[in-house]
Amino acid sequence: MDLIIIGNTLKPKGLNGELRVAIKDQYLELLPKLSVLFLNLNGTSVPYFPEQFNVDSGLIKLEEVDTPETAKKLSSKEILVRREDIPFDPTSIGLEVTEYSHLKEFTIVDELLGDIGTILDVLEYPQQEMALLEIDNHEVLIPLNDTYITSVDEDKRQVFMNLPDGLIDLHTSNDETP
Repeated sequence: MDLIIIGNTLKPKGLNGELRVAIKDQYLELLPKLSVLFLNLNGTSVPYFPEQFNVDSGLIKLEEVDTPETAKKLSSKEILVRREDIPFDPTSIGLEVTEYSHLKEFTIVDELLGDIGTILDVLEYPQQEMALLEIDNHEVLIPLNDTYITSVDEDKRQVFMNLPDGLIDLHTSNDETP
């Protein structure tokens, strides 16, 4: 079975097992029409059946995922779909490479905090690209732009940044709220 990565799960939201998701733009309209999608759980593609997807809020509800605890186990996972479920050829749509996509798996080093973590993914948002990291079991989005990036060492795979005070604490000090 040929699977295509269309995005990632993020944090659980609410009390009913919903998950925030980041879906690549070209697949946003496709997701509500899917009867099955797959999550990469420890290298195994496990099928899940979407109950609903809200494009505006970026929330998905999956069958049999009914609690925040169950949803948390599915956070930070790749979302895949079968190639035959995509009504277009993903290789022919001229997928653009974003400015910072090559920084995936680089380590972010802040001028004050030092080594912050490894970039799990680079997500494209309307305003800018964001680095997705996991810090102390919390997903953290860090803006990637020339304002904060001071230099990049391609050989050592490091991104040196001068992040605003409190940015990391903002994401890691709060308990998850429904």
